[in-house]
Amino acid sequence: MLEQAAQLAASHAESGRPRYAGPVGSHLRHLIEHWEALVFAPQPGWVDYDARPRDAALETDPALAQERLMALRTQLECWDDAQLSTPVQVRGLCGAEGEFAFEVTSSLGRELAFVASHAVHHFAWLRLHGLQAGVADGPGFGKAPATLAFERQQTAASLGANGSTGRAGRGQRALRQRESAESISGVELEGTAQPGQR
Repeated sequence: MLEQAAQLAASHAESGRPRYAGPVGSHLRHLIEHWEALVFAPQPGWVDYDARPRDAALETDPALAQERLMALRTQLECWDDAQLSTPVQVRGLCGAEGEFAFEVTSSLGRELAFVASHAVHHFAWLRLHGLQAGVADGPGFGKAPATLAFERQQTAASLGANGSTGRAGRGQRALRQRESAESISGVELEGTAQPGQR
């Protein structure tokens, strides 16, 4: 996910691409700050996605976005399985206007899964935005990992079925050709074949 976000930021910095500032920058800023709230939580043991700084510079500067994404990737590469099981308290605001505060118990691993799924949701919107702008961001961009796995299974099953049908078809054709040859040979050899020869 981080790599996809970094590639998106880098590609929109290229000439000829739609400008980064706007929907792309806004969505990436939102995603980066969610990741940072988890990975660089200011208070150990607590995660508060609603306390993100909403850094406007992230919305206009693709190089800054790439830099922050690289820092996240470097930090996450240090996490191991044991660390993913670390319990955390997640707090935030809910209600139609943020009028209710909440706290729930979770783990670093569970929250990492959340921010990844959250990113897919935003990538799906950005994929649509890119297509409208005439830009393709890759076949898997904006699709959930489970969706990609399902599509691979469907493709493999389809290829397997076609392969089996193809083999069966080739076998049936070969059988018909052999029977035809034997029939022709029988006619040609009729009267000369010895008993038990065929």
